[in-house]
Amino acid sequence: MQTDSEKSLDTLQSLTAIEQYFVQIGKNDSKGLMHLKSVLRFHGKLDVRALENAINILVEQNQALRTSFSEVPGVRANRPRLVRVINPASIVKLEVRDFSDQSTEQKLDSIQKVKTQEHKRQFDLERGPLCHFTLVKSTEREFYLFITLHHAISDVWSLNVLIKEIAQHYNATHADPAYLADEKSADLVDYLEWYNRQASPEAQQKATSFWAKYLSGFTGNDLGQDLSVDVEAIDFQAEWAEIKFALPEKLSDFSKRNALLSFAAPLLAYGMMLSTYARSDNLYILHTISGRFSPAFNNVVGLLVRMLLQKIAISPGKTAKEAMKELQIDFLSALPHGAIPILALLPGLTRVDRMHHRFWTDLSQPKILFNFLHIDNEPVFESLFDDLQCEHILPHDSDNALNDINLFMRCEGTQVHGWLGCWKSRYTKAVVQEMARAYQRLLVQIVSNPDRPTSEFLTL
Repeated sequence: MQTDSEKSLDTLQSLTAIEQYFVQIGKNDSKGLMHLKSVLRFHGKLDVRALENAINILVEQNQALRTSFSEVPGVRANRPRLVRVINPASIVKLEVRDFSDQSTEQKLDSIQKVKTQEHKRQFDLERGPLCHFTLVKSTEREFYLFITLHHAISDVWSLNVLIKEIAQHYNATHADPAYLADEKSADLVDYLEWYNRQASPEAQQKATSFWAKYLSGFTGNDLGQDLSVDVEAIDFQAEWAEIKFALPEKLSDFSKRNALLSFAAPLLAYGMMLSTYARSDNLYILHTISGRFSPAFNNVVGLLVRMLLQKIAISPGKTAKEAMKELQIDFLSALPHGAIPILALLPGLTRVDRMHHRFWTDLSQPKILFNFLHIDNEPVFESLFDDLQCEHILPHDSDNALNDINLFMRCEGTQVHGWLGCWKSRYTKAVVQEMARAYQRLLVQIVSNPDRPTSEFLTL
């Protein structure tokens, strides 16, 4: 019988299914597909020592930032097992690049080179570390902090947690160099213990049954299948179009007034836009959900995402509000089964299909799958750091995209900002820009006239 300490060790070592998936992809990733990036622009007199101390406290307090992954002999012959290794805390040196003596043109070029270097940064999954912090000094009162994480140890929610914690520790250290941070109330091991209860064999069986019924045509359970893929053999080059506009009211206010989840309107707009350009009413969207499923884990850093599929069927006779309600009910019915990686449950997908979520191949009518990510837990960055104005730059500085069509967006008040990216092999830059404009028009129309039939909305 295992002792409590042995159980705890096994919990820490065992990877969740989604971690296995991301680690397998990341093994051969030289294109930055598995990078999570965030850029903070500071205006004011920055205390570099306090910032470096804050980052060291951050790494010490978050097990995910000290995580690496190794292979050990598995139970089955010739099938190594991936395990998590939590490394001891060590001193983190903040990399500082000083471009303050350069001309304006040279600075822009140098900062762009740093962006490119961070995008192409190679992480050693086995040795770590899987996080990196670079500070660029542009002038005496303008700085850029580049935060780069491997996706196997973090999700988008975690990025926002990290930024808030850096600010908290920076402010405290700047005010008192002898500052000692309190321990976090929950960390990765606490979440993993909870997750293992959620992902029990019984839960896996329920999830398999649910998805087999939801996705008629797929049967069987293929959790043990090898998810490795030759990332270098796939062309991920993408065209990107920026999405930046204002809504007639805050999305949060609109959602609350209409008893909707915050992503209902963006999801309906996305589905309507895709139906037009894909020329198909038989669509699925892949949700990447990084929101925490218990308040106890709101400040836990790690790859805690769930991924689930949703059919997008929009009846032309329905009003926008009715369509959003239907999408919301359908989403909530699938949500409890999102802990099991749906892509690993479906044996009908080839390795490449499972990798980039492109086409379903074994149904009589192909279903097209698109990625959707809506961020609605953004902190108010401007006021996070004492005596500093802080701006969060939403980066997409990549020529590649993991999925064939990708939407990333966030809302701050009435302002919407994000990026729509599509593979070059599928759509031209002009079409991608047109799709972005169509999405903008649809979302504005939905928020302005939720009682209007969807058939009356202008897509093109």
